[in-house]
Amino acid sequence: MDILQFELNRWHNPAPVFVVPYDINNRGASYYTYKPFTSKTDKAIFFNAAFKWLKNYIEYQRLFNSYNLDKTKLSAKLKGCKYTLSPEPLELLGFFKRLKKLKSMHFEGVTFSDFMPSSNLYLHRKAA
Repeated sequence: MDILQFELNRWHNPAPVFVVPYDINNRGASYYTYKPFTSKTDKAIFFNAAFKWLKNYIEYQRLFNSYNLDKTKLSAKLKGCKYTLSPEPLELLGFFKRLKKLKSMHFEGVTFSDFMPSSNLYLHRKAA
């Protein structure tokens, strides 16, 4: 998996997040760079799949201009905690950034497909 870079444009409507080609000079509050984990721990596998899904989700919305058309909340579950997530890409990115701070023990035996069953819709889809 390659390094993913997201451009955050909080004032641009309807697309506040773009997936951009990785450039080492893209820094600051307008960019978030995800460097994939190289280890094979459950946490590493989980987040590599999560950010791959997020990339495909953002590109799918951009290609089909489906920004904010479907306000259906996304449901997710990690161990005993249940989450109802907004479908907004900027909020999903922030959620994954915060979730990444959890310790590895929270991800033992958990795959991304277990965490978000509806994720299969975008996880394997290739954007053109």
